[in-house]
Amino acid sequence: MPSASKQFGGRATGSLRGQFHRARLWLTIIYVSGLAVILFISSGSIYSAFSWKVERRFAPMRGRPGVVLIEERVPTPDDVRSDLANTLMLANTLMLFAAGVASYWLAGLTLRPIQAAYDRQRRFLGDASHELRTPLAILQTDLENEIARATPNSEAAGELASHLEEVERMGRIVTDLLTLSRLDEEASPSEPLLLLPLGRVLEEALESMKSFADRRSITLKFVRVSEAEIAVAARQDLLLQAFRNVVKNAILYNKEGGEVLVTIGREGHSAKIEITDTGVGISERDLGRIFDRFYRADKSRSRATGGSGLGLAIVQSIMAKMNGSVAISSIPKVGTTVTLKLPIHKTS
Repeated sequence: MPSASKQFGGRATGSLRGQFHRARLWLTIIYVSGLAVILFISSGSIYSAFSWKVERRFAPMRGRPGVVLIEERVPTPDDVRSDLANTLMLANTLMLFAAGVASYWLAGLTLRPIQAAYDRQRRFLGDASHELRTPLAILQTDLENEIARATPNSEAAGELASHLEEVERMGRIVTDLLTLSRLDEEASPSEPLLLLPLGRVLEEALESMKSFADRRSITLKFVRVSEAEIAVAARQDLLLQAFRNVVKNAILYNKEGGEVLVTIGREGHSAKIEITDTGVGISERDLGRIFDRFYRADKSRSRATGGSGLGLAIVQSIMAKMNGSVAISSIPKVGTTVTLKLPIHKTS
């Protein structure tokens, strides 16, 4: 049966600001590497031509009769070549250093318009989301009051309930956008990381999702592979949000009467959390874009369940903030496994 797997996140994965910095460094490396190759070829050619010329110049002096050597030691062709090689190495090293500084500046200049556009977009999303929260809250309150006054089971009540559902969905999208905006803006967590017992945090997340799972006849199971408590340095609010987002997806896209199995254990120096469902699965084509913002594999079902396509993007950003990683493997019509990894604190 075909399976699909895609690895995302990891220690190298951070905010988009960090990606711009890494892109700048990569451009610098490419520029300097190109110059190094040019200098290597140029120096090799100069060295070969100069060696040939030195050999020709010194050849007539070898074994010439009647030549009296006054100096204790006459430079040989090898001495001249060695001086040339040292001079070329020093000059090329200085040129590469200067080229590295210039390349880093040029790479920053190249990426400046892109980064400026990204910053404007991020600020717009953050500001727009913040401004939308108040009118949406007012609209939601007004609709709830209208539904309370409407005749139960009437056509008007049904229409108002439909409007309220859309407003609530928009509210969730706005909240998720604000969360992503804050995660993108912070180069590092704004609050200090705390030493947390990972198993207890995971149990708290599962407990908060229990009633949600019960309403959909989904069974939640939690298994500790390791008996000892695993400690990680993280922010509890972000960690809880990441766990809830993954568990919520496992419930929403599960089969009726299905199961969500959550396991926690160790893998080397990392804590490994696996969340496996018995749901519809994800095709290999969709799996490659599953962490893209606003991307939804099953758009009709995502809309019906209130999905915005931002949940896994938030998970990826949170795991990057915690120096962790997230990976997904899935078999269509069988189920999906989300694997989260976090570095174990040295006290564990």
